[in-house]
Parts: sequence; C-alpha cells; structure tokens
Amino acid sequence: MHYWWHGHYEQAAEHYRHALNLSREIGDQSTEARALHNLGTVYKRQREYDQAHDHYRQSLVLFREFGDRAGEANSLTNLGIVHEHQGRYEDAHDHHRQALHLYRETGSRIGETVVLNNLGLVSQRQGRYDQARHHHRDALHLCRTFGFPGDEAESLNGLAETARSMGDLAQAVDDHDSALALAREVSYRPEQARAHDGLARVHRDLGHIDLARDHALQALDLYTALDVPEADEIRTFLSDLHQP
Repeated sequence: MHYWWHGHYEQAAEHYRHALNLSREIGDQSTEARALHNLGTVYKRQREYDQAHDHYRQSLVLFREFGDRAGEANSLTNLGIVHEHQGRYEDAHDHHRQALHLYRETGSRIGETVVLNNLGLVSQRQGRYDQARHHHRDALHLCRTFGFPGDEAESLNGLAETARSMGDLAQAVDDHDSALALAREVSYRPEQARAHDGLARVHRDLGHIDLARDHALQALDLYTALDVPEADEIRTFLSDLHQP
C-alpha cells in the first residue's frame, strides 16, 4: 500500500509477484486472489489492459470460489475500469452495477465511492455529462461524510473534467484546485498529477498559456516519477503549447 499510494508501481509489483509465488507454493488461494488482483491494478495503471483483464478475471474466479464478496466486488470494479478504457462501455456499466450492488449489500462505503466515481468516468466518455456529474457528486458526498480524502480528490478531479467538457471552465479550475490541495495534503501523487494535468488543459482553453505551461511541467514531473504513460501525453501537450 505504501508503494501504491506514492506511485512506486514497479516496487509494488515486485512484492505482489513474490506474494503470488509464495501463495501458490503453499496453496493459499485467498492470498493468491489478492496478489492477482493487485498485479492487475499495476498493469491497469501502466495501460497494459489485456494483462490487467487476465489478472482480474483470474482473481474474480478465485474470490467467487471461496465466497469473498468484497474481493469479488473489487475485481468487478476493476474489470469495469478496464472495459471503460477499451471502449466497451456497456460491459463497463454492467460490471460496475454488479459491484455497486455487492458493496451496498456488504456496507462498504469506500467501495461504493470508488464505483460511483468510475461510473462517472464511463458516463463522461459516453458524453452523458449530467449523469457523470451526478455520480461524482454522490461519490463526493460519501467521501466527505465518511472521511475518504484520497477518493474525495478523485471525485473533485472527476467533477472538474466533467465541468470542462460542459464548457464551465471556471468551475473546472475551482474543482481541480480543490483536488490538488487535498491530494497534496494526503501525499496522493497520482491525483496531484491528474489535477495539474487538468489545470494545464483548462488554462490553455482560457488562453492562460503561462499558467498552462506551469501546471503541465508539474504534471510531467509527477508522471515521470510515477513512470506512467501520461508522461508522453503531457509532453505532447507542452510541445503543442509552443506551436504558433
């Protein structure tokens, strides 16, 4: 968890692989399922979606075999995220709805929050911005009620991205600023990077080129440290920003 929270994905993956090998040696299916799931999440963050999908499917089978409903819900959630990135939106909605039902049955408020934010992202990709905003606001309410600061930053970034898509640039700046402050407070580097990235794009839209460049450079520093594909995208953004 320490490595994951700070974006040290390869270090996290090394521990997950070791746990996977040991769990298989001793026949511990519970740990095997968790290790498979967590490796899937590393692959997802690195945009290796086929690998992520395979690991999540394997973990889902194991979680269902020994009746771990929380693990089942988590695997369903992440399969939904993978399908979203693959453009399989109906599959994404289906998996998220199954996960949401399980989280509500088991009383997992944090799980419910994660699913709501991801339903918001799927709706964004489909151009259903009112629906996206509704999901992110519901997630934000849960975060503030139960004290989930990292997920609160995710909700705020989701609201900001939705606001930008709807043309409300002032609201997008406010929400990204709030997400950035909160992500800094809890040292959640992936959401710090996402907020800087979003602010760069909003300020570019507003014609604030110097601010856009400043935020893009800060996003680049974070993405480079995290070693994720978004670093190349923000480099392209910076290159385009210098074009006449």
